Amino acid sequence: MTNKVISLAFLVFVVYNFLNMRGLKGEIGALTDKNTELSGNLANTKSELVQAQADLETVKTDLVTAQQENEKRKAEVDRLKSQLKED
Repeated sequence: MTNKVISLAFLVFVVYNFLNMRGLKGEIGALTDKNTELSGNLANTKSELVQAQADLETVKTDLVTAQQENEKRKAEVDRLKSQLKED
């Protein structure tokens, strides 16, 4: 009788572990797919960040150029004003 109870308990244990492992394998597969998707999104985001940084550097360069041009024009206006006062 004891052997039958032990055998039945062992059988329940094996079935429980089989079902539990099957569920865990499914969860691992889902998490692996999610990880792959997130890795792809991260790569895209990094690429967009690099592009945005390059665009920012271009805008900074354009701003410096515009400021230099503005200074030149202000100097020209001042020169013309002083020339006008002299005349």
